Amino acid sequence: MLAKAAGTISSVLEEAAIPYELVFVNDGSRDGTWAEIEKAAAGNPHIAGIHFSRNFGKEAAIFAGLANASGDCCAVMDCDLQHPPEALVEMYRLWEQGYEVIGVTMRLWQEDSEREETGAECCSLSAVSDARRVADELGIPFYVMNFADVFKKSVVDYFVSEYLHGRTPNPCIACNRYVKWDALLKRGMEIGADYIATGH
Repeated sequence: MLAKAAGTISSVLEEAAIPYELVFVNDGSRDGTWAEIEKAAAGNPHIAGIHFSRNFGKEAAIFAGLANASGDCCAVMDCDLQHPPEALVEMYRLWEQGYEVIGVTMRLWQEDSEREETGAECCSLSAVSDARRVADELGIPFYVMNFADVFKKSVVDYFVSEYLHGRTPNPCIACNRYVKWDALLKRGMEIGADYIATGH
């Protein structure tokens, strides 16, 4: 997976004539990831790696990558290429044009006291705190937008209703339609955003 990510991202950026470096962070896993990073770095001078002695969490990995990046424009991606590398070119071009970048996290659930806080949920208080710290590290404004009501009505209630009727619901499609590309888009336009780049 890492070799494919390195090759794909490098090709996309080289084709667009964008100077780059790729900093891969190994979270301390003993699955051979570090050996893959070393191999990729040996074959491409634009690739570097960071090796943790143990898993300190995703936030620590992000901070380590940012701290070791030498460029002025940074992007964070997972190696599974769930996020299309081609988006890096668009983001870089917008950055070149001087667009201001802000960070936004959607609050999609009720009060955290009503849930078991494990730190693993995408909507948890710790996830919001992680996003805020990353924004602080990048020096960009950060906002938390509360869409708990529309998320419950359009995603959770829909999911339960469909499930009880013996159908297989797809909550992600409902979330994209009613939360991300409706509520978030409208709120973004209200605060003057021209573009939205999402994590999924």
